[in-house]
Amino acid sequence: MSVHDVSHKGSAVQDPFRPVYHLSPPAGWMNDPNGLVYFQGYYHVFFQYDPYKTSCDLMHWGHFRSKDLISWEVLPIALNPDKAYDQDGVFSGSAIVSGDELVLIYTGNRWLGENRERIRQVQCAASSRNGVLFTKFEDNPIIEQLPIPASMHVRDPKVWNESDKWWMVLGNEIDGRGRVLLFSSIDLHEWDFVSIIAESDGLYGYMWECPDLFELDGKRVLLFSPQGIFAAGDRYQNLYQTGCFVGNWNEREQKFVIPDDGLVFEELDFGFDFYAAQTTLAQDGRRLMWAWMDMWENPGLTSQYGWAGALTIPRELSLGSDGRVWMAPARELLGARGVETIVVELLDSSLAHREISYEAGTAYEMSMSFGLDPSENHRWSVWLRASEDGSQRTEFRIIQMGDQLNVEFDRTLSGEGALGLRKATVPVTFNGLLTLRFFVDRSSVELFVNDGQIGMTGRIFPNITSDRVRVFAEEGHGMMHSMVIYPLRSIWMAGDEQ
Repeated sequence: MSVHDVSHKGSAVQDPFRPVYHLSPPAGWMNDPNGLVYFQGYYHVFFQYDPYKTSCDLMHWGHFRSKDLISWEVLPIALNPDKAYDQDGVFSGSAIVSGDELVLIYTGNRWLGENRERIRQVQCAASSRNGVLFTKFEDNPIIEQLPIPASMHVRDPKVWNESDKWWMVLGNEIDGRGRVLLFSSIDLHEWDFVSIIAESDGLYGYMWECPDLFELDGKRVLLFSPQGIFAAGDRYQNLYQTGCFVGNWNEREQKFVIPDDGLVFEELDFGFDFYAAQTTLAQDGRRLMWAWMDMWENPGLTSQYGWAGALTIPRELSLGSDGRVWMAPARELLGARGVETIVVELLDSSLAHREISYEAGTAYEMSMSFGLDPSENHRWSVWLRASEDGSQRTEFRIIQMGDQLNVEFDRTLSGEGALGLRKATVPVTFNGLLTLRFFVDRSSVELFVNDGQIGMTGRIFPNITSDRVRVFAEEGHGMMHSMVIYPLRSIWMAGDEQ
């Protein structure tokens, strides 16, 4: 059931850039995923939403739900900016299950001054028994003032239950240094400040947004989205990043423990468009993640059709053999596949046949595996969403020199909109085996290298007729063992086609 009476929706359906299997708004603006939770047999994904504009302005909470992470329906707007304490936006937050209720915890925003030069941000909550219609707490705001020196930027509460208490982390900044604050509660109404669990030393940005603290394979992960990190070589090339610290937890001091080898902020995705990631637990205990698949400075190419923004596919997290957080596509997505097409079983770069081409369409999953001889150098190129003459394409290059393996994501010729180049290094000893798994939608590409060891995400805006895959063996004596393509069906349930 579609419930948004927004005049843009008809034109949004006609947009050739409209995603087939990614969550995107029926009309209007989307950014941060909020309130990821499993409740009463459904996965719920809320999101920052302006239903009336295609730019970020008056934030609401939009709402999707699914039983299987494959088929989704659009539900009524969950939170509106209709109280004095949140009149200028219901900002990002989280969701928890308390008894038989679904509770949303969010930041209420008010602008101070005619030019919006100052803000007042407070933490608020709303509850629902059916997971659809929400009532705001009568005693909102549940956190109105901080008991420590802080800036006016204090937002994005993530709440969870542990040791018979509710815990909340909040993003904040002081004197141009980002940090994460910890609070606790026994009833979700009265909250006590506990500690500053981590903060920037000056290298990691002036504001830490969308914090999330969770355990993964015996380690504690502090996930957040810092603003203001300077680029360093191939790292931190986007306007803002999302990443994490992996460490331990000091129970006595209630602080995140810096590893012995120092505090290292690891980007989670090495592409162009990945921000404000948040996680939740699947029914079986897996840690799932979604992120905003866009970036603030991107041109609004879809605005002419009345919509903007999308989320990544759901990803499941694990702690890799290299001590980093790995991301792989959620295993439920296997159920979205159509009939497979085996394009080639073997492509040997030492032979005369060094290129293949295939008309793949605009919404598919593609898996490839390569055997590369570590005793020599190799260079392969994979073109996606390529025109017949190759003048338009999104190019991924695999470059191996000795035991150094790099992957490049080049959208210089991808079409309209944001361009550029991103690079990632596979950070383990090269063993001669490389797997690539691409998720291509009408205006996006997500790449997962070696079962999620590296992720690269980006929006692209090619012509709808640019639908070819081309693979080139350019240097070395390696083999592409397989290349399999699966068409992926629409995620929208009847009545919610977008």
